[in-house]
Amino acid sequence: MEKKLVLFVIDGTMIYSGKGARRSLRKAVMKNAGISVKPTYENTAGRTDRWIVSNFLEEAGKDNEYIKNKLDSIFSDYAAIMKEEYNKDNDAVI
Repeated sequence: MEKKLVLFVIDGTMIYSGKGARRSLRKAVMKNAGISVKPTYENTAGRTDRWIVSNFLEEAGKDNEYIKNKLDSIFSDYAAIMKEEYNKDNDAVI
C-alpha cells in the first residue's frame, strides 16, 4: 500500500490555510474524544499537529495510554473532515 504524507499548517507561520484546518481539527477531536478544543495561534504556533492534539487531550485530563490510542483515529478523521471543510471555505492562501 502506498503511503502519502499530507502536511497542513494551521498556525499561519508558513501559509495561511484558512479556517478549514482549525475547524477540521476541532471536529475530529470532538468526534473521537468528546472534547471541545479551540485551536488558536497561541496554542498551535510552531508546533506539530501531534503535539497540539496530545496537549489538548492532556489538558482535558487524559492519560498517555488514552492519548496514544486516540491519535490515529483523530488524524484519520481530521484528513477526511478537511476535504469537506475546504469545499466550504475558499480563503486559503498558499
